[in-house]
Amino acid sequence: MDQSWNILNDYKQKFPHYGTLLEIMKSVYRLRRETGPGDRRNSYPGNRTEAVERLRSGESLVNPVKYPIADFHSKEYFLSLLSLLETVHGIDANSLRRAAAMAAENGYEEMALDLFAGKVYEETGDGSDSNGDDVVFNIMPFLLRESLKPYFSSLAAEFSAEIAGADWSQPFCPVCSQPADMAIIRDDGRHLFCLQCDCEWHFKRLQCPVCGNTSTEELAYFTVENGNGGSDDDPYRVDVCHRCHGYIKTIDARKKEGLLIPELENIITIHLDLLAEAEGFQRIGRKTSAK
Repeated sequence: MDQSWNILNDYKQKFPHYGTLLEIMKSVYRLRRETGPGDRRNSYPGNRTEAVERLRSGESLVNPVKYPIADFHSKEYFLSLLSLLETVHGIDANSLRRAAAMAAENGYEEMALDLFAGKVYEETGDGSDSNGDDVVFNIMPFLLRESLKPYFSSLAAEFSAEIAGADWSQPFCPVCSQPADMAIIRDDGRHLFCLQCDCEWHFKRLQCPVCGNTSTEELAYFTVENGNGGSDDDPYRVDVCHRCHGYIKTIDARKKEGLLIPELENIITIHLDLLAEAEGFQRIGRKTSAK
């Protein structure tokens, strides 16, 4: 946590245009520390032997759309996050209060299912306007994901050996079944990463994680200078597929100085999401039009 805290403060200085989101993330770090993970030992809802067989057959440990998430800590944490936004960051919107009321009336589980089913309104934004509803809409998926993060990250840690042994190479997360959020290039090849679970796994270097396309003529990438020198030295890029028009943000860890923390890298590269969407590409697994 100390390293994440130091990097977050450094990024606030280097990328002031993302200051609002990074300041919110700083408060979330504090809340994580105060709240703690809770008692999530043996949190997998099924049989471990069956879980291993699921992984070997290419199925994730949990599918939140099909199976309820039985974790009361997540709801409590979600309500704390909502309170944090209103009391600490002054975000006062009807949508925020409706979400708190709905969660308090045992609607949190439905909200979580809607999130994984792609029914939660999500639109890329920089969070700079803290008085508009758009910021609340932008940040609501993040709050829901953050509230469930301790549960899923504990599953990822609990089954890390089984996931490695299963030689997982699917485009979706072996823990929560959601599409990968970003890609990371390391010395041993390309990896995909799930921000929900903090889970990372190997994936083919030249393959679209959206449609499986392997045609080098239809796969490409672009980079944009981001305060890290020229494009050739920038560790951030966007991999795109001209067949399905999907994209995924990629970090070349070999060019990255210091510790790589994907959840923070995701924030400081929102400009890449905006550029990709402006070019007609869509982030994998994310619906951005339905409210």
